[in-house]
Amino acid sequence: MVGQEMAGVGVVNGNEENTEKKSPLKLLQQRAKDLQNCVQQCQGHKQPNQYHVVQGPSRTRLAEFVSGPHITAVTSVIDCIEYVYSLSQSGLDECPDVKVWALVKDSTQKLVLKDVQGLLKDCDGKRQLDSLALEQLVASVESISYITIMLGVCSKGLKILKNDWLKKFKKNKASHNSQPEIFDKFNQLILDVSASTKELHQIASCLDPVFSSLDIASLRLADIPDEEQIQREAERLVWTKVESSVQQSSGEICEVLHHKQFYLNTLML
Repeated sequence: MVGQEMAGVGVVNGNEENTEKKSPLKLLQQRAKDLQNCVQQCQGHKQPNQYHVVQGPSRTRLAEFVSGPHITAVTSVIDCIEYVYSLSQSGLDECPDVKVWALVKDSTQKLVLKDVQGLLKDCDGKRQLDSLALEQLVASVESISYITIMLGVCSKGLKILKNDWLKKFKKNKASHNSQPEIFDKFNQLILDVSASTKELHQIASCLDPVFSSLDIASLRLADIPDEEQIQREAERLVWTKVESSVQQSSGEICEVLHHKQFYLNTLML
């Protein structure tokens, strides 16, 4: 919607009925403000008491997802959209040097997990599955997805600006001005985000081989006596299901990243 507004469409769909119409940019700014307020409230909540201890993956908490590099990356791209929109109103002649692109690059790079082996952990000499690593990978992929979509909005606005600049350039060939630096900076940002996406894709691809190389019989859900063979067989069946789940998760994550990688390639100016 913001991209359409940059193109001069004006107010488009997305407003509730019987309410005052707002521009897509103002709606985006309001949503960003609501998101930041939600983050502050979530981070202020203490961990609730757990009355039941259940072995298995821990709960996914919104306060953890929208903190650190995740919220920084998303809000930094929103700043990029606002910056591109301001240029669509003022023109490239008033193009201040801002650091919005660098902030997106830095926060995106922090989304990349550096240690694939974090999928496992040693506990009293036994290898156990650490679900936190998989949760962090999924959160990073979701953040990359949001970033990619919003970079598409930036690309649409910048392509309009570039077309306007090319028309002026053709009318005044004697100037031989090089294209504004903002276009090169955006293209470099796309390459940087694409590189981070490729790294996440590689990590997701390695999840299945890392897990498949394990000796499932050596893994433990809990400490049990060696003589309890029935429980050991039950554990083996559980780990087999976990392995199948990891394989499915790895495949789905790779597919999402593959589509985002393809879309990023179309955003170059």
